Amino acid sequence: MLVIIDSVAFVGLDVVKVHVEVNVSTRGLPSFDIVGLPDKSVGESKHRIKAAFQNSKLDFPNKRITVNLAPADIHKEGSFYDFPIAAGILCACKGLQPPDNSLFFGELSLNGSLNSTRGAFLLSLFAKENNISCIFLPSKNCQEACSVADVRIFGIDSINALASHLEGRFKVEPYIKNQISVNIQNSVQNQPTDFKDILGQEFAKRALQICATGGHNILLCGPPGAGKSLLANALMSIMPPLSADESVEVTKIYSLLGSTAKSNYLITDRPFRNPHHTTSYGGMLGGGNRLLPGEITLAHRGILFLDELLEFNKNVLEALRTPLETGNITLIRCRGSITFPASFMLVAACNPCPCGFYGAFNKKCVCSLSQVQNYQRRLSGPLLDRIDLYVNVKPVEQQRLLEFANNNEKNSDCYKQQVMSARNVQEKRFQDLSFKTNSQMKGKDVAQWCKLSNSVQGLMKMAVMHFGLSARGYFKVIKVARTIADLDCKDAILEEHVAEALQYRIKTLELK
Repeated sequence: MLVIIDSVAFVGLDVVKVHVEVNVSTRGLPSFDIVGLPDKSVGESKHRIKAAFQNSKLDFPNKRITVNLAPADIHKEGSFYDFPIAAGILCACKGLQPPDNSLFFGELSLNGSLNSTRGAFLLSLFAKENNISCIFLPSKNCQEACSVADVRIFGIDSINALASHLEGRFKVEPYIKNQISVNIQNSVQNQPTDFKDILGQEFAKRALQICATGGHNILLCGPPGAGKSLLANALMSIMPPLSADESVEVTKIYSLLGSTAKSNYLITDRPFRNPHHTTSYGGMLGGGNRLLPGEITLAHRGILFLDELLEFNKNVLEALRTPLETGNITLIRCRGSITFPASFMLVAACNPCPCGFYGAFNKKCVCSLSQVQNYQRRLSGPLLDRIDLYVNVKPVEQQRLLEFANNNEKNSDCYKQQVMSARNVQEKRFQDLSFKTNSQMKGKDVAQWCKLSNSVQGLMKMAVMHFGLSARGYFKVIKVARTIADLDCKDAILEEHVAEALQYRIKTLELK
């Protein structure tokens, strides 16, 4: 008997329907074969399924079983084909018909129960977009799958429960979702640093506020202990939450990796990724045998914080150039190519020299000039040109440290209110476009939304001559000025806005 059960395959973040064709025949010697370009994890399904049947007191057919995963030219990987294959065998043995227009998805344990499986959110989203009436998956993944509305979810605890449901002995009712809570992906987001806990550094705080408003990249450079890492972590406290569309984009990425399995909630906070400087090329960009996303994709719609920037491998840093420009990363391997989203804010921090005290007023640098030059050359001009704001973070004065008990710094809420107000202005401005922040504007968008008066054009002309701005740098100054104008609640870009933007264009990594 031939039974066809529908499931899915993941190709990057794309979902493809897979027909699990199960044929149980009395002809030939007993065997259990899986074809259709399966990997080792799929091939091992037959051992899990057979043990699950036996331990669930279900008769496993001593016949010739052939399973085909169609289309056969797509590589199949993952353990979630256990459930559809087992359902197909169950229907074939008992002469049952599987539910129409449905998807099966899940991993079997040896005792017949279903384990939590990665990708439930992607599965549910695919079902909604393709008008599939219901999906059968492990009960542990129901809450994650129910994050997508208008999809009937049937949570199955075991292969026995499925048999009872198909035979009509005990009907499984559709899962009713609970109240959705926030899934916080990083411990930094649990208790973000508040701006009021950072003494001084008003110039850096203002720069970070501009970054949060317009989605700009920033480089913080200064001696050890000046507060660079603390400032970067505090940036999360003034970032706006994800929009509904952005939340779906981010949840898809973490669902693919199974990172939402424990909490099963829709992600609404922006990701904050802080990879160590020993992170490999593949770890940063993605790749591997399964072509999984890397840190830049995990930071999509959020922040990628690279602490000790100049300690990263040069090839890793240079590979960031294209994602910073395009907002995505295409991984090309002999098996094929996959494009992952990678629209993130780059927040980088570094020391000006190996000892860290070059240019500091409180300690003397012990590095030679050649050591300083070689250290700073680790960051190439093309990558440096893709950063919008450069901030020289100076050590806090001793007198300010002694006044810590009388701290009167503004808290993050004061900064965030201005950020949210300016973000609303940008959303209205770009409501008919595919992007929502000033940093994402292209040349034609800058011409439309950043018209400059004659006096401002004259200031920009002098800036080009004095700073030697590249074409990219020229437009970045205008975009930053547009963000400053939004924070100032001004429709037009004024000279003071351009002047402030130019302050952040003075490269911190320059020999004095």
